[in-house]
Amino acid sequence: MKFSGRILSLLFLLTLLGVVESFKIGNIFNDNFDTCPPNNCEGDISVVVDASSDGLTQQLFQKEKDLIKNNLSSTWNDYTRIYLTWYDKGTTSVNNFGSPYDKDEFDKIIDAIPYDSGTNITKVLQFLSGNSPDTKYQSTIVFISTGTSADILNSKPYADDLKSRGALIFVILGNILTKDILSFLNPTAVVIWDFRDETAQSVVDGVVNNLACASKCSNGGTTTPGTQIFTGFPTLAHTTTPPSHVFTGFPTIAHQTTSPVHGYTSFPPNGHSTIPPSKGPYVPAKADIIFSLAASSTKISIDQFIAQISLFQTDDVLSKSYTHYERFGFVAYSDYPQAVVQLNEVSNRTVVQHMIVNGINQGDGNSLTNLVLGLADKNFLNYTPKTKQKHYIFLDNLDIGDLLTARDEITNLLKNKQVSVYLISFNSLIDQEILSTFQATGTFEWDITDETNSDLIKFISKTIK
Repeated sequence: MKFSGRILSLLFLLTLLGVVESFKIGNIFNDNFDTCPPNNCEGDISVVVDASSDGLTQQLFQKEKDLIKNNLSSTWNDYTRIYLTWYDKGTTSVNNFGSPYDKDEFDKIIDAIPYDSGTNITKVLQFLSGNSPDTKYQSTIVFISTGTSADILNSKPYADDLKSRGALIFVILGNILTKDILSFLNPTAVVIWDFRDETAQSVVDGVVNNLACASKCSNGGTTTPGTQIFTGFPTLAHTTTPPSHVFTGFPTIAHQTTSPVHGYTSFPPNGHSTIPPSKGPYVPAKADIIFSLAASSTKISIDQFIAQISLFQTDDVLSKSYTHYERFGFVAYSDYPQAVVQLNEVSNRTVVQHMIVNGINQGDGNSLTNLVLGLADKNFLNYTPKTKQKHYIFLDNLDIGDLLTARDEITNLLKNKQVSVYLISFNSLIDQEILSTFQATGTFEWDITDETNSDLIKFISKTIK
């Protein structure tokens, strides 16, 4: 098989970063299902056609349809198991599983699919999640050429549902789409097509080798040989991702509003593999810059969670002009804080962005107090000695007792004149009058319905220097 130029470039880049060993390349199958020749695969299949002019010219749209008609559909012999859907700004479906269907009718429907503006991956995955029959072995094949980060991240719950039914396979058409964002959806496989005729069969192989099948292989068929395809993004679980550090205890609190809790146990000394100090200039500032993201699965809405992640996937906050990304740290917290990007261990901006998308584990609870205690613990983050610290903390839906104890801990943190603390609250359940008593370095109320986030970006850009 021949790799596309963009895949080779990505592989080369990751080789330089020392993470290429974590790519899944080779003979890939879904371990939960028997694998047989494609024509013997008795699973049901949803085919989702990208019909948007936003990412496809008329000519490329036709090539997509030809790939499905002439290459992909040749692996099927039972069209009653095919569910055909297409999308632009809306979603249209043709048939349910089990409807009368044959190859000629299938091709005519593909040829007749209209071409229009707009794209909405959330809407189409939501539609499939709510309308696909509840069958045991179901594969969803989504062709996609473009999409915003917010749209793709918003589709997460529906992607999870579709994958849980069997397999979720994305076929990226061209090179417009930001590939790293798709990894947030944790699909079964991602296959990339560069529109060349000679790579079409490799795309088909990559799809059929990842289908969820119920085949018994009673005819003595043999497993279809695998193809080398791009089936995921680097997990960064080898040399670039530090071990996650989690709190092992709670603080002792004297406030009457809070029930008694266990005594706080600090982190043990760690063995961080620190990057050797590098020379300036330091842009935006000669400081450790730490963003703490609210990751509670019970207290933070999915929109709020996704909005935080999306904020760091563009140049607006994590600018390409910034230097020394090893001075940027990212923490996620629910009941306890976790170091997602450890200070002084990762110096590449793209890798930092990838770790933000893939490294956050949501959990129950929502303790600002435990977060601040962790940030104050010298063994939690690998702070640069004798260097300023700038902390940006996202927060919402906190208990009043937690707010009051966290306020005291933030006051203690700010006794170190090298430390600045900026509180970013969502405009919903936090009493702004209470936040005003924190004496934080700065506060900001974030309206996530503002798609540009212009005011928040200005706030961070002004204070980060």
